Amino acid sequence: MAKFFKPTKQLKSRKHASAGKQLAQFSGVAEKYDLSLKSIVSNPHSKVAFVPGLLTGETAKIKPLTYTDKVLQGQIIEIIEESEKRIAPECEHFGTCGGCQLQYLANEDQVTEKENVLKQLMEKQLGSIEGVWQPAITSKSWGYRRAARLALWWTGKKKLTLGFRESKSKHIVDINSCAILAPALEQIALTIKPTLLELETGQNLTHIQLFDLDDYQCAILRATEVFSLADQQRLIDFAVGLNVHLIVEYSDSRYDVLHQHSAANGEQLHYSTDNVKFEFSPKDFIQVNQAVNDQMVQQAMDWLKPTANDTVLDLFSGVGNFTLPLAKRSKQVIGVEGVSNMVKQLKHNAQLNGLTNVEAYQADLSVFDEKRPPTWLKPIDKLLLDPARDGALAVMQTIPKIKPKQILYISCNPTTMVRDLKILLAADYQLKKAGILNMFPNTAHMEAMVLLEK
Repeated sequence: MAKFFKPTKQLKSRKHASAGKQLAQFSGVAEKYDLSLKSIVSNPHSKVAFVPGLLTGETAKIKPLTYTDKVLQGQIIEIIEESEKRIAPECEHFGTCGGCQLQYLANEDQVTEKENVLKQLMEKQLGSIEGVWQPAITSKSWGYRRAARLALWWTGKKKLTLGFRESKSKHIVDINSCAILAPALEQIALTIKPTLLELETGQNLTHIQLFDLDDYQCAILRATEVFSLADQQRLIDFAVGLNVHLIVEYSDSRYDVLHQHSAANGEQLHYSTDNVKFEFSPKDFIQVNQAVNDQMVQQAMDWLKPTANDTVLDLFSGVGNFTLPLAKRSKQVIGVEGVSNMVKQLKHNAQLNGLTNVEAYQADLSVFDEKRPPTWLKPIDKLLLDPARDGALAVMQTIPKIKPKQILYISCNPTTMVRDLKILLAADYQLKKAGILNMFPNTAHMEAMVLLEK
């Protein structure tokens, strides 16, 4: 599983949510979307009713599931009037598998609706965004995932379920296809099962992680115990047959390379973007959509326009996805990341690419003590930050004090992004450009890029 830096958890207030059995079913019209593209539906219960799976303008019969004093969560029983935009889902597992919830809407319409809800949020919270909006970064709808993690569940020595989890459930959908996987990964996922069923100790397996990399594919089997020699040979034979780089990861985080692909480097995997090579471990986070990542990095360079005179700070730098392209164009880049192993990987990747103008630091960016500023905090010319879903609230008040002329904010959570942008706008930064990155077609997940200047 990819590792993210996790800030200290804080207790959250929880509102009462009652079972909605005593609320009557009702017919309602989908009036608009929320940020996750759930429809907000008219209803007789005087609540804000959220219903997934409806398109605006559609009329449906709704079953209330849970509710609070003001909010109701509902489920479609029957669509009475369909939108002309509704299409047939591509995947046979739609509605059961927990992924790809928006298959009933064409990809271009998904992008339009994501743009609309983000624009509405920004205009409501930040004011006018006239002249700011830029074209979305998109990719093909299917076959876009270069990385995936599938679960395994054994209900007997010779009975195995392999696939993704159901929506809001621990149950696993036994997949017969997966159209979002890169074709080479789908082939591995759909052909490895007979080999796993032949293993004497197959029940030690819990997950399989797949990567479609620049010039080879990698499968990582996660196991609780060491395989017998006979089982190892069965796995090797499978890997040789498909020319797959095969690694076993044990519960003590030890790796065993069972079959080495000629283009691979043991447990160090790699990808390239912007003519930079990035090595990473199976636990490190990388963007799963290569086409969008390539465009995203290029757009970041185009918007921020780093020059040979610039010192750039890259917060939440990971293994260097933005840091190293910035370093090719800047005088100096400072990368700061919470996961210590990824900091080491960033330093390694800088050396791998012959970039000597990169400094890398480990720091918990979810907390910040201005009375004890870290050594990496100093005046800079430009700033790039790509935080996790919690955003970057802890460092927002400090950013104006290091006086970057430009700030590029990349977000996977519009709500926390807008919260953080309010602070920067209050510090006299101005919003110059904004647009969405459709990293996960057919899902409600939305990423955005925003440029601010002073």
